[in-house]
Amino acid sequence: MSQIFRASATERLDAPEQLDRLLRTTKPGGWVAIGAVLALVTALASWSVIARIPDQITGRAAVVAPDSITPLYATQTGYVTEIVSGAGHAVDTGDAVVDVSSDGPAGHVTSSVTAFEAGQVSEIMVRRGERVSAGQQVAVLTDLVRGQDQRAYMFVGPDQAARLRVGMTTQVSIDGADQEVYGTVPGRVAAISSLPLNPQAVQATLQSVVLASTLPAAAGGTPYLVTIELSRADTPSGLRWALGSGPGRPVLDGSLASVRVTLGDKAPIDYLVRTDR
Repeated sequence: MSQIFRASATERLDAPEQLDRLLRTTKPGGWVAIGAVLALVTALASWSVIARIPDQITGRAAVVAPDSITPLYATQTGYVTEIVSGAGHAVDTGDAVVDVSSDGPAGHVTSSVTAFEAGQVSEIMVRRGERVSAGQQVAVLTDLVRGQDQRAYMFVGPDQAARLRVGMTTQVSIDGADQEVYGTVPGRVAAISSLPLNPQAVQATLQSVVLASTLPAAAGGTPYLVTIELSRADTPSGLRWALGSGPGRPVLDGSLASVRVTLGDKAPIDYLVRTDR
């Protein structure tokens, strides 16, 4: 019986029409799908090698002009009774900024912390009703004339500092200046500290206790200072903006900003395969 079945199977395979039927294991539509997948894989492979993606470092920075800031100190111990000129207010020489009152042998005495020169109040460091000591810093005054040479100061960790080079291009988006309207301020890396800064050096650079206590936190305890030179132009702010002439006012010293530093560009495949091994 088994020989009969084997003979029957042999006869079917010997028939040409049966052989053709057996060879048709894949439908034409299947080959089209396989071809489409292969084309897609080839396109993705080419893109991963040919395309370029910007390699960037981002961070927060403060816009400050060297030697343009003057700290203002309380002249007596007492309580803050009035903030006469708040942050952002323009003042002339002798204008009151903060009033401090105290009770002494001569009775209730109020003294004013005044501006030593014309400028703009950039920071108030006390609140109404707060007790202050004689000699305590209560405000910061910015000289807008000396402040025309503003720079952006950014703090990064050691790994990022090692990747930065002087001359790299930057884009600085200043808080309070609508990026959709004015764009960013172009700049370049002017200097990178060779060692991390201690808290005293950070405060001296930023000329602000508040900024010094918050801005370097992103560096994780080892803040390397990156100095960014901002592009200048004949605009109300003195800076060159990507769109138009920027806001119609100077950028206040101590303004925060977001920074993008362009290190170069990489092919997409470089982010998946390490090329330094």
